[in-house]
Amino acid sequence: MAERPDVVVLSLPVDYWDYLGWKDTLASPMFSARQRAYAMERGDRQVYTPQTVVNGVTHALGSDLDAIEAAITSTSRREEVLSLPVRAREHDGRIEVELDEHPSSPKGEIWLIAVASKQQVAIERGENAERKVSYSNVVRKMTRLGPWKGKPCRFAVARDDAMTKDADRVLVVVQAGNGGMPGAILGAAWVSEH
Repeated sequence: MAERPDVVVLSLPVDYWDYLGWKDTLASPMFSARQRAYAMERGDRQVYTPQTVVNGVTHALGSDLDAIEAAITSTSRREEVLSLPVRAREHDGRIEVELDEHPSSPKGEIWLIAVASKQQVAIERGENAERKVSYSNVVRKMTRLGPWKGKPCRFAVARDDAMTKDADRVLVVVQAGNGGMPGAILGAAWVSEH
């Protein structure tokens, strides 16, 4: 799924299984909190692994490709989902983000997300001991650029401030809601190099 050009797949490994004896080196309490916030926003409180959140508005079992495809199809019909064009580029060591006016768009937040395209983790303990798990598009850092209010806006951030040592790509996401209660993905674009 991560190789599909029409889909943005992000891995946000959660830390709530760490108590079983092996700490996931890619996991973050922030990702666990985000998963719970999605469940609260949806009103279903369903939190499990592997869980796929699709377009910020629904979920599916992460190993059920048919369910994920169905969720992509159904959520892409929603008016607000991916309705906002996002321009993002890297220029002279800076990441530049531009959004045009879109007054009918829901309010939300603009995020810069540093991503490691491929990560492999050796599992040391637990039921998957001595196995290696491969991740695609692992989120390494999320930086809130500012609010989205439907008005034209521009942001410029030093690339070094947005990245981590293991990240190799940057994604811009405009998402309804706020960081505490994330909603629909209104727009997204990988940062292009110019």
